[in-house]
Amino acid sequence: MGLNIVKDNLKTFIFIKEHPDESIIFTDVDGTLSEIAENPTAAIVAPKIKDIIARVADIYKVVAISGRPPREIKKMIGSENIIYVGSHGWERLENDQLTAKGSSLEEEGIKEIKTLLARSMRRQGIYFEGKENGLAVHYRLAENRDKIKEEIIEAVGPLVKHLGFKVILGKMVVEISSNLTDKGEAMADIIREFDKVKVLYIGDDQTDVDAFMKLKELRGESVIKGFALGVLSPEVPDSVKAEADYFFRSVDEVAFFLQWLTS
Repeated sequence: MGLNIVKDNLKTFIFIKEHPDESIIFTDVDGTLSEIAENPTAAIVAPKIKDIIARVADIYKVVAISGRPPREIKKMIGSENIIYVGSHGWERLENDQLTAKGSSLEEEGIKEIKTLLARSMRRQGIYFEGKENGLAVHYRLAENRDKIKEEIIEAVGPLVKHLGFKVILGKMVVEISSNLTDKGEAMADIIREFDKVKVLYIGDDQTDVDAFMKLKELRGESVIKGFALGVLSPEVPDSVKAEADYFFRSVDEVAFFLQWLTS
């Protein structure tokens, strides 16, 4: 059976356009609003998409949710009207006010993990991205990627278990996080906070699956009406294909859909 493509089913989403005050749109960033870059520091949101998402945010409540820190997400997108949720739900930036969940014990654990990995994973093609609540190890440019991924997981496994942290697998990246929430819980909290009943969530990676599943749970309980929208790529996880309701075939199709929402 073929996948349901958003662009071929626009009438399905009329309920969002008809009730903007009741609607909220959540979107991932990398692979959704921006193309995946070999080095995450090189990823950009194209000016055209920045303009479109700013117009969307003038009409609807919009939340950009990512593994990146919130200020970094805001720098990529640029709009003042968007809520920026970073580190998979651990931090939130709204009206230039940053809030975070965390403790000094978590900070010490994160430092310990960073030290461990810095010593054991000095390899060509590996890029370390420090985060407030953890560490991301990017291995897209490394040789023998599958082997490197397993080495990273094995290296941190005992310490992660001891600290009660978690490992998050993404597209050519392993994240070690003290954040015991996820994108799904962050999404649900914001839906309740703003009392929105019509919801779209756009994402492309394993960390977005938590939000897809939570959205479907809330929909099944008749709390909301909404859909999980996946973005296809050669690297898209099978779990995204399994859990999303409809699909975009590219970042350009995401931009087309967001523009359609403003028309």
